[in-house]
Amino acid sequence: MSPEALRAVLLAISVLLTALPVTAQQPSVSGRVVNELSQPIDGVTVIVVGSPGFVLTDADGEFRITSLSQSEVTLRAARIGYRATTQIVPVGASDVRFVLSPAAITLDDIVVTGTAGEQQRRAVGTSVAAMSTAELVATSRIPDAAGLINGRAPGVVVRPGTGQAGSGPLIRVRGASSFSLGTQPLIYVDGIRVDNTITSGPNVQGTGGVLSESGGTISRLNDFHPDDIERIEVIRGPAAATLYGTEASNGVIQIITKKGRPGETQFGVTVRQGTSWFMNAEDRIPRNWGLHPDTGELYELNLFETERALGNDIFRNGSVQGYGVNLQGGAERARYYFSANLDREKGVEPTNELWRFATRTNITVHPRDDFDAEVSVGYVTGRTDLSLEAGQGGMTFGLLVADPSGINGPNRGFGVAPPELWHSRSGGGRSFQDLGRTTLGIQLRHRPAPWLSHRLAVGFDVVNEDNQFIQERPLPGEPALAPEGTKSLTRRDVSTATVDYSASVPVALSSSLVATTTVGAQYYRRFTEFVSVDGTGFPVTGVGVTAAAGATTGSDAFVENNTLGLFVQEQIGLNDRIFVTGAVRADDNSAFGREFDLVYYPKISGTWVINEEPFWSVPWVDALKLRGAFGAAGKQPEDFAALRSYRPVTSGSGEATLTPQFVGNDSLAPERGREWELGFEAGLFASRVGIDFTYYNARTTDAILLRSLAPSLGFPGTQFVNAGEIANAGVELQLRALAVQSDKVSIEATLNLATNRTEIKDLGGVDQGAGMIPAHPFVPVVFHVAGFAPTSIFEKHVVSADLDPNGVAVNVMCDSGDPNGKTLPDGTPLETGGSSAPCDQAPRLFLGRTTPSLEGSFSLNTTLFRRLRLQAMVDWKTGHRVTDGARLSRCGFGFCEEIFFPERFDPITIAGVQSNFALTEWIATGGKFAKLREVSVSYDFPDRWASTIGAERLSMTVAGRNLHTWTDFGGIDPEGFFYDDNGPAFHSQNNIPQLAQVVWTVSVTF
Repeated sequence: MSPEALRAVLLAISVLLTALPVTAQQPSVSGRVVNELSQPIDGVTVIVVGSPGFVLTDADGEFRITSLSQSEVTLRAARIGYRATTQIVPVGASDVRFVLSPAAITLDDIVVTGTAGEQQRRAVGTSVAAMSTAELVATSRIPDAAGLINGRAPGVVVRPGTGQAGSGPLIRVRGASSFSLGTQPLIYVDGIRVDNTITSGPNVQGTGGVLSESGGTISRLNDFHPDDIERIEVIRGPAAATLYGTEASNGVIQIITKKGRPGETQFGVTVRQGTSWFMNAEDRIPRNWGLHPDTGELYELNLFETERALGNDIFRNGSVQGYGVNLQGGAERARYYFSANLDREKGVEPTNELWRFATRTNITVHPRDDFDAEVSVGYVTGRTDLSLEAGQGGMTFGLLVADPSGINGPNRGFGVAPPELWHSRSGGGRSFQDLGRTTLGIQLRHRPAPWLSHRLAVGFDVVNEDNQFIQERPLPGEPALAPEGTKSLTRRDVSTATVDYSASVPVALSSSLVATTTVGAQYYRRFTEFVSVDGTGFPVTGVGVTAAAGATTGSDAFVENNTLGLFVQEQIGLNDRIFVTGAVRADDNSAFGREFDLVYYPKISGTWVINEEPFWSVPWVDALKLRGAFGAAGKQPEDFAALRSYRPVTSGSGEATLTPQFVGNDSLAPERGREWELGFEAGLFASRVGIDFTYYNARTTDAILLRSLAPSLGFPGTQFVNAGEIANAGVELQLRALAVQSDKVSIEATLNLATNRTEIKDLGGVDQGAGMIPAHPFVPVVFHVAGFAPTSIFEKHVVSADLDPNGVAVNVMCDSGDPNGKTLPDGTPLETGGSSAPCDQAPRLFLGRTTPSLEGSFSLNTTLFRRLRLQAMVDWKTGHRVTDGARLSRCGFGFCEEIFFPERFDPITIAGVQSNFALTEWIATGGKFAKLREVSVSYDFPDRWASTIGAERLSMTVAGRNLHTWTDFGGIDPEGFFYDDNGPAFHSQNNIPQLAQVVWTVSVTF
């Protein structure tokens, strides 16, 4: 379906909505939900037990349920953070009152992830991480969508690449599950699939390779403003992702945006002001050694001191500004939410800035008691300017390779160039992305009979990127890295269309047994267009268009991918306590090989809310749900991986012709992730303590690998094949405690922990002994090896060395490997065996994995007198190795302390430094860290203060981020990494680290 056809469908649906008649109201029940202090609670889910429908309470805690045919119904009121309450009420009652108490765990809130539509958590047999983000944003002022996830969903690793304004993170769920395909989870916004690219941005090239490392650092996830998000749900594996089919084995992130609620119109204004800085930059960036050009003596260069003496600051304090308005309200039949947010952020370098304008309009209409519709429209536009210099890393690289002997030269000791050259338009140039993005979705729900409900979601997400790198021709005498001028422009337009339909038929087999049959179909289309133009050599200063360049090259291309999936699900519910669910989905995808047809993904799960059984007699366990599940999901091949293709060339006679490019693979199938998980959710001591525990065991079969081809085939390079098998297993634990709950003080603590054990079980005979190509030729090599985690580090392990009187490492011996014969595919031993050999005869050995094996977080939330809230979170990761790019750069250019004072270090380290990168273990260091990620103080002013300005509510928040890091890592930031043409590299290099930040926010509601 083309975007034009989809827009026509949406228009027809809109016309249909306006034409629907408003019918007379049927019998109903209504009432109010309050807390223990009789204060109204908004956003409470109120359902009729045994019915698929539900309503949410408004700002006054009021609700109304219509279309009831019984004489009495059982209502259940539930909300995240509160203990659910059930009442039997007569139909027609208008004074129903629910009183909810705080709870550390709830089983009755509604989730949408991994199910055919909305469903109560008690019936979902898989682990679902649900975060009520609206409250989090209000009290902690998280700056982006990725920050809402980090540290709050066990098993979900969020790794920020850089601290530049506008940059985004790498997200990995439950370890590495693929060799050659992407590892990012799918992202849905209000039921519509959206672009989840994490490597967007200018791809800078040129200047003799100095800039060639760079790639995109912008994440499309952060296009969605946190102020518009009501909650986020994350499913973490194939067992829960079966109904999402192909592409879902990496997990799914569901973003649910705010909706209007019945009641008086509320108008909100938010103003944010703050600052960010490179904390302890002078101490975190090591100083270089060399000979002073005047005295010839060895000295330690501190560029921060020398620049301050000249009146220069290498890094400035950045700034954060944000201005937002929102409007919400409505009546019973129509509700609305509207917002507009303008954000402006300046990084610690003058070339790094961000401005973004985002709007969202959500309308919910309820023209009939058996029908409702939601329209969700989001638009974002803006520009992100990224710092340049050696791969968009900013001035850190110039500091790492500072040359003490050049302190009196034009570069003042900086490597490559001084800051003002990188920051000038003609010298350093500009690297930026202009963005326009529209996300539109319509959801229709119809309940024509008590035994039938069906739902249709239709929408599209359109992303228009303009990525540019420009270096203009400089003025005469002005230094520049590209004296003739250069420009690279790439336009990327991505259109994603979603059509999702499902219908459910609940049948009461008896008074206690309900069977619900659900059928559904999904169609997804992703269409990507690329236009690339490069120009070099501008005739005069001030010209920056490729049409004026002396040499110009360009190309355009498009990629289309389509998925069609059908599923059927059957759920049996007994006494609203025991649920058994079985489902199967069939998918076809345009990237599959021609000899491969449909792929089938099964699912079965079960839950038992055992504490509600009559025999239960454990008074201090008041909620206990046991659950288990098995399921499968997939990961499609690359779009053209199955296709045999040719590329155009010029023949000897000057005519256009074709030559073999990729051999393709007609039988190429998707990767298949199969997973089973067991767990429980428990509420202890009147639900003051909540435990959510999961053990998972997943296997990826038919894992896609790139294998080398024999030249005799006539097709050069590599071929995608289904060959490997990867196993992942681990434990996820969330422990939440409402330690103190009173009118004056409440204290809530949350601990998240997750482990991951990843192992390659099989490589299908494909020789991976040559390893992966590293981003640099002189860093530790990463291999896929059976018996170890994917992308593990294998290098020679130095076991002994001595220093001679001249400081030269001698008698260097390396581990000779595992005497039991475990080897690489090329016969190289793998593991340490205790014996030694000369290093030039020693094998590469396993040094460590590149992904964390343990991650967690601890957060504490305290409320005093119901007005003052204090929140803090520390998160950590360990069990992996990261390449110390700072040490690599400094020693590689000959400026590190180890070169001039070898006697100060372990001879084993010096042996590596002096090996000319033949030994690189000294670069790969432990990447464990703990970070004070968030600290905030929020205060709600008394109502009389707010009324003086005509407002209902007035609050102020001071929030800090990344205020301290505990780590033994010797580089700048253990979280840092960069993207190159091979994807996200496992080592840090020259990136701006995560910046410390303090932001003041004032929010007013009228």
